[in-house]
Amino acid sequence: MIKKDCKFCKKVFSVYPYRREKAIFCSYKCLGQWSKENLSGGKSLLWQGEKTNYYNLHKRLVKYFGHPKQCEHCGKIGIKEGRRWNIEWALKRGEEYEYKIENFLHLCRFCHKKYDWVDLGNRNKLGEFVVIYE
Repeated sequence: MIKKDCKFCKKVFSVYPYRREKAIFCSYKCLGQWSKENLSGGKSLLWQGEKTNYYNLHKRLVKYFGHPKQCEHCGKIGIKEGRRWNIEWALKRGEEYEYKIENFLHLCRFCHKKYDWVDLGNRNKLGEFVVIYE
């Protein structure tokens, strides 16, 4: 057995000679902690920055801010329906996809569709929601 120092906790651990090149951490716990500190967010090898897709942007919003609790327009309470949450983060008109909570609304899927429909030019004189169907 060969003695090595753990890259994360600096503890000395034993490893078989044929594993000496690959053994860096003394345990999976140290590997996980090191990865969390050094490979998360912008440091990740998979980080796409501003080129990310719509789905990943919304996953990141849920990670930072959690799931919205209630629709701001109709008052519907947030619950999990099947595999999806029924209240979504909707980008306010004129705002950029920056991770500031004030740039987003909490809307149920129906109100989110209506809000986006209004954004496509189908709004009344006051700029309010237009009922598509009921």
